[in-house]
Amino acid sequence: MDKRRKKKRDEGSSSNLTWQEKKDIADKEEKSLLNEIQALRAWVGMVGAMNDEQLKEYLKNRPQDLKTSKIQKKKPPPNRDQKVYRQRVKLPESLK
Repeated sequence: MDKRRKKKRDEGSSSNLTWQEKKDIADKEEKSLLNEIQALRAWVGMVGAMNDEQLKEYLKNRPQDLKTSKIQKKKPPPNRDQKVYRQRVKLPESLK
């Protein structure tokens, strides 16, 4: 998507484009979007046809670019007025 945005900025910067050039640019973008929609529909159909076991395997082995990254939230600094509670840890049976 970033490439398209950069491309649009570059093409939009020159205001001397004729209507035919603008139409050609719009047609190229339309073709690109239609290809993306077709690929998405094929993917949805593939995933929809999978059973639970196949879905689990797909999730384990899916391509890196399709994996979502988890965003870790920063913890707010502790207030001095609040009590700090320690988390209870279960001891192994041998230490009890």
